[in-house]
Amino acid sequence: MVSGDGSDDTVGGDGGERSGEPADGPPRTRSTDPAVETSWLDRRIRPTGAGRPRLSTVLLVIVFVAVFVLYLILQPG
Repeated sequence: MVSGDGSDDTVGGDGGERSGEPADGPPRTRSTDPAVETSWLDRRIRPTGAGRPRLSTVLLVIVFVAVFVLYLILQPG
C-alpha cells in the first residue's frame, strides 16, 4: 500500500498476538445436546462382552453364506 494512507497493517498479521496466550483460544468443553443420547457419543466406554448373537443375526449370516455358495456354483462363465 501507499505509505501515508492511514493503514497500519503489517505483513504476516496484525502483530498484536501475545506470546503467553494459546493461539486457538480457551480449551473446548464437552457439551451435548439433550436430545442426543450420550451413549452414542462416548467412544471410551466399551461393552464388557458381546454375549450370544441374536437368532436373526445367525440366520442372516447363514442366508448370506448360502447365497454366496450358490453364486460360486452357478456363476455364468
